[in-house]
Formats: sequence, C-alpha cells, structure tokens
Amino acid sequence: VIILGIFGVNTYSLIATAGVGGIIIAFGVQSIVKDLFSGVFILLDDQYNVGDDVIINSISGSVLAINMRNTQIQGYDGSVNTISNGSITTVTNFSKGNQRSVVTFCFPVDVDVEKIKKIISAYSIEFTEKNDSVIKAPEFFGVTEIQSYYIKIAVSLWSKQSTQWSNEKNLREELYKKFKEENIEFLKLEKGDKIV
Repeated sequence: VIILGIFGVNTYSLIATAGVGGIIIAFGVQSIVKDLFSGVFILLDDQYNVGDDVIINSISGSVLAINMRNTQIQGYDGSVNTISNGSITTVTNFSKGNQRSVVTFCFPVDVDVEKIKKIISAYSIEFTEKNDSVIKAPEFFGVTEIQSYYIKIAVSLWSKQSTQWSNEKNLREELYKKFKEENIEFLKLEKGDKIV
C-alpha cells in the first residue's frame, strides 16, 4: 500500500473498496458456512434420512437428498423443494418410532354411542391380527365433538413407523363397512349444515 502511494495511487479508495468487498464476501461466506455446519449436525444428530416422511419448516414430503448445504424434499404432489440447511428451524419426522393416528367419524347426534364402542372393540382385534404393522389394537378414543346435529367420534391407532397412513386409511374403510353392516346411520348434511 505504501509503495502504491509513492506512485500516486489513491490508497484510501483502494482500502475502502477492499474493505467493502471483504464485507460482502464475509456475508456470502457466512451463509455458506452456516449451511455447511447445519448439514454436518443434521447428519451427526441423525435428524432424518433419505426416504423419511417429514415436515421441515412447514414443507411436508419424503426426503430425496441430504447435501452439505441443503435438503431436498419431494412433496406429496410430486414437487421437489430445496431447503438450505442453515434455515431449518423445525423438523417433524414421521419415520422415527411408532406413530399414532386418529380416525374420526361423524354421526347424527342421536346415534347409539355404546353400540359404536362395541363395534370398534369387536373389530379392533381382527384388524390388528390382519396387520402386522399395527402396534396396538385400535381403540375407541371418545366423542371429540358434539354439535346440534352431529357428534364426532374418534378411534386411535398405533402403527410402526411409516405405516400410519396406510393403516389409518384401511381402518377407516373397514370400520365404515362394519358400521354399515350394523345399520349405523352416518351423518347426512342438510342444506346449510357444515362440519366444523
């Protein structure tokens, strides 16, 4: 810098330019370093793996790739979302441990709740025996909502990781058939009615 000054080069503007350039580079590098460190901790902490069903920063889907700087998630609609690792604040992993599902049904308010309990109880053992991914037999969870024209009844179900959605769907279909066989009437909405 001193030598450049001797030759008449304005060193103040050169130093200022170098300083501003250094700050810009530092901010750019800071983001990259944050992403890299976050990527390392994601891998070390085993927060999620390729193929896991997750919700990351409100984006849900299946993990396609975990790179040092970002994570790619394929949404259930087929879209591919790329999230920088440094921006990840919340991770929900549905592929770790056993998963609980809740299946709900709406019936007219005067339905025989005790009869519904018996149907669920009678069928839950059969359902569990047919599905080796079910951890605990489905059970009557209770009446979760009462309105002037309907009640909502819930059934809980515990499944092995990544099987909860298929088990939930199957249980809903099978219980629907059982209720129909037992002449349990389902809610019929009148004009203007809605389920909350």
